[in-house]
Amino acid sequence: MTKTFDFTLTFTLSRYGSNPENYLDALFEAGCDDAIVGTGMPGSIALNFSRGAKSAEDAIQQAVRDVRKAIPDAELLELKPDLVGISDIAGLLGCSRQNIRKLATKGSLNFPQPTVSGSVPLWHFYEVADWLINNSRTKIKPKEEDVEIAKVTFLRNLEVQRNRYSALK
Repeated sequence: MTKTFDFTLTFTLSRYGSNPENYLDALFEAGCDDAIVGTGMPGSIALNFSRGAKSAEDAIQQAVRDVRKAIPDAELLELKPDLVGISDIAGLLGCSRQNIRKLATKGSLNFPQPTVSGSVPLWHFYEVADWLINNSRTKIKPKEEDVEIAKVTFLRNLEVQRNRYSALK
């Protein structure tokens, strides 16, 4: 059974300063016709996919393979959704910021602690989605595909960071 997964992949281009718009036709021909391509940041390219696949892992693997077919030297930088703020969480769940803020600030419900604290706290969306599914006291529930893609992007981002760390040694 095929499900549709929504996610974003951001790649760095090895030739810094190369115009990401030069790759649009190649991306389309490589199978990325299910993505909206962002070219606003010099030296990088982001693709917002809505891809059908049997699993979130399959969707991401296919998308990465397709991008690398079009841009062989592209390096995966980040996968989304992963680190999210209150507005991002509300947008992903289709509810208001106020609903999420209430959940996050009501200590009795044990909302997950932010991964990044400060003036704009950030959570791993997978932890929030998992908490929502397992909390019977809230009616806000993410879609199964959103939880699955959030888990995979979280794990793949850990892998990307491990590789970046290893390169520093």
